[in-house]
This record gives sequence, structure tokens and C-alpha cells, in this order.
Amino acid sequence: MPDPIAQPSAAGRLPSERGPRRFPWLWVLLALGLPLSFLIDGPVLRALHPVLGTPFAHILEHTVRWLGNGKLQIPALAALLLAGLLARSRPMVRAGCWAFVSLTLAAGVLCQILKVLIGRARPWVTGPPPVDWVGRLHGPHAHDFQAFPSGDATATFAIAVMVGYFLPKTRLPLLIAGVLVAMERVILAAHHPSDVWAGAMLGLFVSQALIGMHRRRTAKQG
Repeated sequence: MPDPIAQPSAAGRLPSERGPRRFPWLWVLLALGLPLSFLIDGPVLRALHPVLGTPFAHILEHTVRWLGNGKLQIPALAALLLAGLLARSRPMVRAGCWAFVSLTLAAGVLCQILKVLIGRARPWVTGPPPVDWVGRLHGPHAHDFQAFPSGDATATFAIAVMVGYFLPKTRLPLLIAGVLVAMERVILAAHHPSDVWAGAMLGLFVSQALIGMHRRRTAKQG
């Protein structure tokens, strides 16, 4: 029985699935940038400290902040999936489904595990860290010591890469949104620059791994 969703192209694949898209140079730059980001953590946060509490910071918190929030991201992916089903668009359906998987795995599982294992203090936190794992997980100050990596950056880049793969026209705007979210987290002193850098790397890695899995599955089927 034919697939009710839009059929592939004559080559047997959707346009966004043709040919390999591997960027080893990107990972070289990201790997080199991570240790450098640790070096600039202090100077960047000190330079941005006067921004805290200003009207500009207030605007960021009530605008860009939401782009990295799961309360917006999850409904947006659900809307994308529903729109794809209604439009009978295979790329939109796949983008919604696979992005949700990437978001869950990257930000909902791996990022949370790393946060607890590493237990890094957020900028300007001066109190003592939790004394045990229970405190790190859900103690009264657990959130203060869950800075690395940034969950918002992880989630936003995971979604951007995955949705951008299936819907190429959205790739650039979504990646720009990821950069804005990462910058907002640093400007509002919720994270160090290295936190958001690592979060972006984690989101990119998980989505690229899932894209590779999807390509292999598609190759076997076609």
C-alpha cells in the first residue's frame, strides 16, 4: 500500500537525504574551541556583569529565553508534526518525530546526567556544593550546581540540526536561534561560555548521530 505521506523523489530519497553531509572540520573547530571557552569564562562574565538587572536583560529574559525553553520547543515540535500530517508532508513529519527523539536524548537524558556527574556551579554561585548525590539530583540548591553543559543550548542545537536536515530552508534561522539562546544564557549569567559551547556540541553530536542512523536505515530500505 502506498505511503500516505508525500512520496520520495525519483532517486528514491527525499531531497534533504541525498548525499553525505559530513563536516569534520566543524568538529575540529568545536573541539579546539571548548578548552578556549574555559579560558574566557571569567573575563566574559565580568565584562557582562553590568548588564544584569538592566532593561536589556529583562527583554532577553522574556523573549530569547523562551526559544530555548522546553515549554515552547515541545509544543512547537508537536505543531510541526501535526502540520506535516495534515499536509501529508513526509519531511515535516520526519522532522517533528526525529527532532523530538533528539531533544529527549540530548537534553532530557545525556545533558541531565552530565550536569549531575560534573556538578559545576553556575556563575556567581558562592555557596557550598551539595554533599551527596541526592542533593545533586533534587536538593534545594541542586540547580545552582547543574551548569555544565547548558540544557537550553543542548536542546536548541539538537532541534536546529535535526529539523534543518529534513527541512533545509529552516536550517539557518534555527541555527541563528541556537546562537541567540547560547548568548542569552551567558549574558544573563545563567551559564559560563564553556557551558553553552559544550551544550551546543552535545546537541550537534546527538542529532548528527541520529541522522547517520536514519541514513543507514533509508539506504537499507532503498
